[in-house]
Amino acid sequence: MESPRCVLINAAWQKWYPLGTDRLVRSLHYHGWNYEIWTWKNEHINEYFDPRFPYTIKAAAFAEAVREGFDCIMWLDCSAWAVKDPNPVMKEIIHNGSYFLSSGYNLAQTASDADLYHAEMSRDRAERLPELWSCIFGVDMRTDQGKIFAREFLAACDAGVFNTPREHSGLSEDPRFLHARQDQTAATIAYYKAGYTKMHAPGEHICYYADADKHKDNACYLMRGM
Repeated sequence: MESPRCVLINAAWQKWYPLGTDRLVRSLHYHGWNYEIWTWKNEHINEYFDPRFPYTIKAAAFAEAVREGFDCIMWLDCSAWAVKDPNPVMKEIIHNGSYFLSSGYNLAQTASDADLYHAEMSRDRAERLPELWSCIFGVDMRTDQGKIFAREFLAACDAGVFNTPREHSGLSEDPRFLHARQDQTAATIAYYKAGYTKMHAPGEHICYYADADKHKDNACYLMRGM
């Protein structure tokens, strides 16, 4: 059987982010990454990217990987780098169809009224749904779920879900709403629309650099920090 074509994608726009891309790529090579790596630095990748709303760069990078026809696509933020063999994460996507992490919030806390309108979802339902952490996520595009995730993630970008300010800014009068999370909200909406059910616990496999000493014996493939 032919091996799937898999890619890790990352994109950076101004500030310190391009340096983060370079660090990530170096660490992946050092720890023996076995799959393709596609990165973009300070590029208007395609029509999904709007520099007024920098997180749209994730949608743009994801769209490029879909258009290229990759079987498995994994996003990793500029703030992350590998500290041991990271291949098991991609292997999970290949064998189980996806890789997602919980943020520790629920969707009612981070989706604005407009976000929930786009998702056709009540805040009561959103309160029962754990939110994803979009620092890292991946899907197998050979599956129906992967195709739906990609479609809905990009549809959320078109609908302006990536464009909300990080602060509260009156985006909902419901006291359960705390702040918007742009790409994170979009990925979470796409996750549920695709019918995924497996989400790793917060911090599993990726650890904050400031807390590194607490995780010496854990399966942390990746660290995260500025």
